[in-house]
Amino acid sequence: MRKPIFLLALLLGHCALLKTPAYADGSGVSIAQLLNMAAQGPEVKAARSSAEEFRAKEASARRQTYIPKLVAGFGYTRLLTDQALRLPPLGGTAIPPIKLGSDLLSGSVTLQQAFFDPANMLYDVPASERMTAAASLKSSRQVKETQAKAVDYYLRALELRARRRALEKYAANLKDRLREIRRIYELGGMGEADLLKIKLGIDDAAQGIRDLQKGEDHLADSIASLTGESAPIVPNDLPEELPRSSDCSGDSQPVDREDIRALDKEMEALGLSKKARKAEYLPKVHGFLRHGYTNLDLVTKSNYDLAGVQLSWSLFDGGAGLAAARAAAAQRHALEQKRALTISLSHADLSESRAALDIKRQEYEERRRSISEARTVADLEFKRLGSGKTTINNLIDAEDMLKDRTEKASLSMVNWYQAWFRCQSASGSDLAAP
Repeated sequence: MRKPIFLLALLLGHCALLKTPAYADGSGVSIAQLLNMAAQGPEVKAARSSAEEFRAKEASARRQTYIPKLVAGFGYTRLLTDQALRLPPLGGTAIPPIKLGSDLLSGSVTLQQAFFDPANMLYDVPASERMTAAASLKSSRQVKETQAKAVDYYLRALELRARRRALEKYAANLKDRLREIRRIYELGGMGEADLLKIKLGIDDAAQGIRDLQKGEDHLADSIASLTGESAPIVPNDLPEELPRSSDCSGDSQPVDREDIRALDKEMEALGLSKKARKAEYLPKVHGFLRHGYTNLDLVTKSNYDLAGVQLSWSLFDGGAGLAAARAAAAQRHALEQKRALTISLSHADLSESRAALDIKRQEYEERRRSISEARTVADLEFKRLGSGKTTINNLIDAEDMLKDRTEKASLSMVNWYQAWFRCQSASGSDLAAP
């Protein structure tokens, strides 16, 4: 009775496995569609808003420097002690003091125009232009960085799918062979431990499939968040054949990338800012037109008009301008170091990805050819098992080798695409499917 009871338990467990819901690969989005969606993602919109902010700051700096300013003022003063206007004697006759009013009112409207403001006109406004250009370049680069991140998630999901499908085929093969293995077991050709190994192999595969599907689902949600979509984004399968193209970047070089050019603009802006702080010690010239009023009309009219040119010169500000100039110089030096490091890493990444394109192409072709060889070996081991010429361990090893070859061939294809997009991103090319 021992064998029938064990066999019944095995069959019930196997039926439970068959009831495990399968993960269907529904229709998803292509890489080209993903790139278009990522170009409108939240990170890209935030970068565009930042660029708009810098454009507004540049317009504000220009207006503050070049547009005339109209200023109005009003004042009230109360004299706490009596004041009198004393006039000299007239023809030997003393003139009594004229008492002044204790409430003094004054007001004016002044139109000011800067004629020469070296710090703003020569340096701060041009620095603002450079910062606006840098923000615009960063916005353009953010599109590519968001696309690269979305494609990375996309291809990582396909990696998990490749592993999952290899496991599904592995489990399906074991299930297909289970009937013959069960027959051999009933005839006494193998022990209970051998039959249990098949069941455990199917169980382990089912658990692995569930874990990999969870990873795929998480990446689908991550892609949706990155692109601003509400529903999970499921990748389409890659074509079976690798694209013929291997020129991922054309003539593009890292120094032409938008983020590198943005650093150049920021360094120019900091250089101008340093000069601006020193230029604040130079004289400033502005003209003005003023209409004023005062109730003190003893020697002047209540309403009066003035026009003039004023020269102002900052002689000492406690060293604040020089300290700001040093800070700008230090920040520029930090950006120079960042620029050099970014270019160095980009060249290394570009060289590595270009080499990977050839390596992964060759690797994919070799692994794809080995799949048929591994399948032949698995079928042969299964036939030999029926005639008692091999063991269940050899069969499981052969099936595992077939799974490994199938999985690694798919991963080589995904790795080729990863190298393609990494190469485009490193060189600064527009990201596009090969």
